[in-house]
Amino acid sequence: MGYFNYKGTYSTVLLALVDANYRFIYIDVGTNGRMNDASIFSKSLFNKKLITNAFNLPINLVFVADDAFPLRTNLLKPYSRIRTLSQKKKIFNYRLSRARRIVENAFGILISRFRIFKRPIYLWIK
Repeated sequence: MGYFNYKGTYSTVLLALVDANYRFIYIDVGTNGRMNDASIFSKSLFNKKLITNAFNLPINLVFVADDAFPLRTNLLKPYSRIRTLSQKKKIFNYRLSRARRIVENAFGILISRFRIFKRPIYLWIK
């Protein structure tokens, strides 16, 4: 089932967790395309398990995220660019964005391997 998004088309969201080797290690598919990233994450099973430490992760393990996600001890996000940032904060944001590129590259690899994801998938439901 598709969902009507803010752009006026139907879409379903894929939330993914990618490791440093470009492997998808968690996906959440099927959320309404109209919802924002923060809402999708907050309702995800991954978030619920992360809060309760159901994964039994090491204490020093962190996940890299973008602005939409909440800041937590195990979830890094960039400093807000609303205010003027110090040089150290700019460097942090730059290095964090480099780490986040792994996710972008993983999706690029997925699309190049499975060309069906390159454009919308049209379905006709009777």
